[in-house]
Amino acid sequence: MQSREQHQASILLVDDNPANISFLFEYLDKLGFKVLVGEDGYDALRLAKEYLPDIILLDVLMPEMNGLETCLRLKEQKETEDIPIIFMTALSGVDDIVRGFEVGGVDYITKPFQQKAVLARIHAHLTLRRQRMLLAELNSMKDTFFSIIAHDMRHALVPLIGLSNLLSDEQFDRENVPEVAKKIDGYVQQAHHLLENLLYWADIRFGKINFQPKVIDLHDISLEVRNLLRGHARQKQISLDDNIETPTLVYVDQNMTSTIFRNLISNGIKFTPQGGKVAISAQILEDTVVVTISDTGVGISETNQQKLFRIDQKFLTVGTGGEIGSGLGLIICRDLVEKQQGTIMLQSQAGEGTICTFTLPKAENQKKHHEIF
Repeated sequence: MQSREQHQASILLVDDNPANISFLFEYLDKLGFKVLVGEDGYDALRLAKEYLPDIILLDVLMPEMNGLETCLRLKEQKETEDIPIIFMTALSGVDDIVRGFEVGGVDYITKPFQQKAVLARIHAHLTLRRQRMLLAELNSMKDTFFSIIAHDMRHALVPLIGLSNLLSDEQFDRENVPEVAKKIDGYVQQAHHLLENLLYWADIRFGKINFQPKVIDLHDISLEVRNLLRGHARQKQISLDDNIETPTLVYVDQNMTSTIFRNLISNGIKFTPQGGKVAISAQILEDTVVVTISDTGVGISETNQQKLFRIDQKFLTVGTGGEIGSGLGLIICRDLVEKQQGTIMLQSQAGEGTICTFTLPKAENQKKHHEIF
């Protein structure tokens, strides 16, 4: 029985003996592995760098460049240093086996080959590699998570500290308390929104967000989000223009799509000066619905545009009403759009506003997209 792991895994076989190659190729190919073949050490170096296989089965005794030297060179190349290498050998001496481990091999199989033993070792090291990669990804996410907390949350909380110190100052005019309280409330809401986005991004990355697509009307989503954000828009005298016709039916996850609309419309309000406009529209194409959310705001500089949709790039922007933006909302939107088999792009010019466009699958294609999901 072919496992999902086997269908996804690629194996590089390197041996100068055609009989050995033929035996292993037929066996592993039948099991569903993607099998590459090399005849010597030079083939191994070239193919490994070009195709980055998941695992390498490498013969020890080969002419010109033996398996031990080949392994050493593979470990010296950054692209191939982490690929697990299993030696194939007729040698059974302890010194030979130890030497294989010393140059970077992870295991060995002896000739003549025992099919079950070969498969067991391959599965074991594919599992170990997958777990190492997952651990590295989780560590990277953890570092990013704490970096955002240290950087963005600090900037969001600094004004609160200043305002609280102001309230405790004996010289402070108590008639100004309502105004300061209103500012404190605004900064608290921003810090809360940033924290919510951060936790939501972490849930996406850890696969904790349940994906439940269904047919919905985009006009309803837009209406719901506009009603939610209308108070903020009114404070800045910004009009929210909705040009999405009803029904505009799409096959999406409702919560994910609402989050996309909420982040993008909120960004438009945040970075648009008083009296400006945020417009929402949708165009129905053959297979997709193209949604456009544009604003007449301050736009984004070319420098900051290079940092968009990148979690490893930090930049803090201040909205036209003192709001704080970190770019995390856009990253969440990108992840949620791609989760729904869509694409997203942003066009902006400093001083001339921003246009964000993303695609969603049409309801008519729900069967095709359901198979993908």
